[in-house]
Amino acid sequence: SPGMSYIILAIAFVFNSISMAAALKAFNKERGDMPFFKAVTQSKDPSIFIALLGDIGDLLGVAVAFLGVYLGRLFHNHYYDAIASMIIGLVLIAISLLLVRESKSLLMGETVSRRTIRKIITIMEADEAIVKVKQHFSTYLAPEEVLLQLIAVFKDGLTTEQITGAIERITAVIKTEFPKIKQLFIEPVAG
Repeated sequence: SPGMSYIILAIAFVFNSISMAAALKAFNKERGDMPFFKAVTQSKDPSIFIALLGDIGDLLGVAVAFLGVYLGRLFHNHYYDAIASMIIGLVLIAISLLLVRESKSLLMGETVSRRTIRKIITIMEADEAIVKVKQHFSTYLAPEEVLLQLIAVFKDGLTTEQITGAIERITAVIKTEFPKIKQLFIEPVAG
């Protein structure tokens, strides 16, 4: 009966709204003043935006299902219900594609931003023992954990103790400035 369909959809809407409110609260806490889609694309913790986008998709699906049942009953035509089902499928596909795009980079090893790397290189090259940074490699291991390898040219004539001291000094500065960098490797190479 259509009445039972409306009751079930209303219950689903209430529970999904509660779930979305909790996910939105956590997401807003993480994103701060950043715009919504920018926060989704820059987040390193997919669990929050996956829950939020899933809930948004659920609410859209419930609204479309309600509309399909209502229009089908109003016009005595079951095609509206079928069309609503197809629209729900398209909404779920669109959200899935967005989630795949945003989660793929994290699964494949996303690097830190260019701006962060430039700051790190500036810190490193400001040290008296460093001539230049030749190469750098970075990847997120977790939302709050970065692995960073820096390959640097040290000044000629430094002893092993001086190079080791410079590496320890630079490591301390970088880890203090960028607490997400949990593993840092500095490799000295010839110029």
